[in-house]
Amino acid sequence: MNITAFEWNDEIVKSLIINIVLLSIYIVTGIFGNGLVLIVYALRMKNLSDERYFIPILAVFDMIAAVYLGSFAIYECLNQVTFSNSIACKMAEFFAGFTTFVPIFILLIIAIQRYLKVCNPLKSSMKRSLKRVSLVLANLCSFFIALPIPFVFDTNPFYSSDYGVIGMHCGGVKDGKTIVRIVYSIVLGTFAIVVTSTLIILYSRIAYTIYHQLKVNGDKGKHTQNDEDLEGKTISSEISATSLSVDLQFIRSEKRQHPSTVIDVPKNFDGKHDMKTSTGDIAKQSGSQRRQKINRRITHNITIMFLVITSIFLLCYISKVTVLIIEGINKDFWGKMSTAKRSGVLFVSDMFITNNIVNPFIYAFMDTKFRNESKKFLKRVFKFCLC
Repeated sequence: MNITAFEWNDEIVKSLIINIVLLSIYIVTGIFGNGLVLIVYALRMKNLSDERYFIPILAVFDMIAAVYLGSFAIYECLNQVTFSNSIACKMAEFFAGFTTFVPIFILLIIAIQRYLKVCNPLKSSMKRSLKRVSLVLANLCSFFIALPIPFVFDTNPFYSSDYGVIGMHCGGVKDGKTIVRIVYSIVLGTFAIVVTSTLIILYSRIAYTIYHQLKVNGDKGKHTQNDEDLEGKTISSEISATSLSVDLQFIRSEKRQHPSTVIDVPKNFDGKHDMKTSTGDIAKQSGSQRRQKINRRITHNITIMFLVITSIFLLCYISKVTVLIIEGINKDFWGKMSTAKRSGVLFVSDMFITNNIVNPFIYAFMDTKFRNESKKFLKRVFKFCLC
């Protein structure tokens, strides 16, 4: 059966309606979720702490990536065998690579920051100026790594034996520029291995340090007991100081009644003053210890949150990398693919976009402060809309 490329494309588009709807949901979810993060941080969490400095920045690039990558994937679905514009293909793939690489570098910077904060707490943390410089470098490195993409991506013709027609698909160059393609593949492969290994090593050290700190400090189920002990010490101190004050009053009373009695009392002894000093010192010590515990718990919670985000990132990109490898090995990968199978392959290939939309849900689940502030903001919005 001989049909035109446009008729073949219309048939494929009908089979990809579910994919297009799902990609549209990705875009809407990415805008809403990351937009909520930015609004909450802008209006209700203005004073960024060192713990949450990178969260709104990551949300900006995740939103851009979700919108662009989702839109580009929808366009590819609508032009599976009719993507004939070479320049559009090259530029679209370049920006797809750039918007993909930036969040990866930001996650790498976050991993380094968490490592310094958790594993080397005595050293000075990453200064804000250094964070800004690292973000600039992240964008520059992403630009230069994506720069060769227009030379290794182009529109490729492929023949369908079932329909006897030639289609055009945007993807890696199949013929010519073999050296450039091989070199770039090696660079990307090395980059992926280095980034993945670095993230695994850093978060392994971080996880071990957190586990060791929890074990040593008895934070697993012993927080309540420690607080009770501190309160007990404070009460005991107050009782002792009160007893000293009562004894001093008794001694002074005895001296008034029996002037001849000799009782040794330190000249500089002041029961009330010593009571206040003793109680104040222990209260300060107790408050300082509690603040340290709270700060340590916040650091641990935020670090575990970023560990989950990074783990999901690695899982999301496994499917995309797998499809790219198979496509690179098999030149007729898309030409010989049946219409029914194409929908499943594209679904698996586009799963990496979920990495850019899932982070706000992780923040809401694991960051108590963000969750509470988001609830307050959304309640006000709903009340305003109802009015």
